[in-house]
Amino acid sequence: MKSTIKRILREEYDKGLTLSTFNNLPYEYKRSLMTYMVSGEPVEWTEDVPSDPSLIDWYNEDVVNDIIEQYTNVHGNKKFLYGIMNTNDIIKGIKKYDFDWDDFNEYHQWYQADNPYDHTDSLFPIMLSSDKDLESGGEYIEDGWHRFHSYIKNGITNIPVIKFV
Repeated sequence: MKSTIKRILREEYDKGLTLSTFNNLPYEYKRSLMTYMVSGEPVEWTEDVPSDPSLIDWYNEDVVNDIIEQYTNVHGNKKFLYGIMNTNDIIKGIKKYDFDWDDFNEYHQWYQADNPYDHTDSLFPIMLSSDKDLESGGEYIEDGWHRFHSYIKNGITNIPVIKFV
């Protein structure tokens, strides 16, 4: 019964997401994951992959493909949920796990005051935490808070997400 309740609760926040191995993810989702993984996932990266993702030319497909291939060799069968989520569903998840504010709009305005970036030139996926991480106190959005708030600011109503499982 406990697993059924967890599944029902999870489905409320994971509506429409597809389960996939890393190998079978669309390219943009793989690329998004790599911007996070190069500094955190236990992969033995080659010397030419710095641990600081800001030092990588993410627009150079050869570089990105090399990083993706290295990750695939170690974690190609690792599973993720991915897809497009409605902004309101993401906000519900944030309110459930991360929220100490009375009003989401007030929180968003406060966040944007120190976040002048505009990330809407392309909709790069944000990463959501696994259920296990959420149960142990993790944040709903694992990576991509700046992107998420930029998308909200610009009226984006459907956001690509990838969720750790």
